[in-house]
Amino acid sequence: MDNKQQNFVSKINETEIEGLFTVESLMKGDARGGFREVARIGELETVSGRSFVAKQINHSSSIYGSLRGIHVEPWNKIVTVASGLAMCVLLDCRKSSKTYGKMKTIFLGFGKLPDGRELNGGSIFVPAGVGNSFLVLSERLEYVYVVDGLWNEKTSIYAVNPMDPKLAINWTEYVPTDKIIRSERDINSPSFEEFGQKIQDF
Repeated sequence: MDNKQQNFVSKINETEIEGLFTVESLMKGDARGGFREVARIGELETVSGRSFVAKQINHSSSIYGSLRGIHVEPWNKIVTVASGLAMCVLLDCRKSSKTYGKMKTIFLGFGKLPDGRELNGGSIFVPAGVGNSFLVLSERLEYVYVVDGLWNEKTSIYAVNPMDPKLAINWTEYVPTDKIIRSERDINSPSFEEFGQKIQDF
């Protein structure tokens, strides 16, 4: 373990994408149910080297097969799943990043993963400019994220089409094509190449 994390409540690991971290925290429980600390901001700041001041807390509720994203915002976020199971795909859209164009798949939530492992929580820290998306694998999904910027209409242009054939994301390995539900915005989002031509950097 990194010396910086010796007294941490959570285990924080950087992924193959620069600045994208997974956060593993222990779920403690008794006869009533369970409790976990999703993340400690100070711990994330120490490991990521970024300050994080929460400006907005968002919650989306989705049904099986819902596919949201790939949304790319100019702010940092801490993401967790309160209930259900999701396949999250992250895409580095920062031209100045050494991992530009790299993707990472992370499962978040509660339940049995496709490989048989049992998942019990988890969170991710997503830096500004890294696009995030998720596909709902459970009957319902409660997805919560805290951001250090405020939403405005101008950010609606920040999105990449998750069905871009060049990205070749294997959504249908987990949910059949006819069960995937998408918004008009996401259906009409540009390819990654088109997005890169339109947005300079973050």
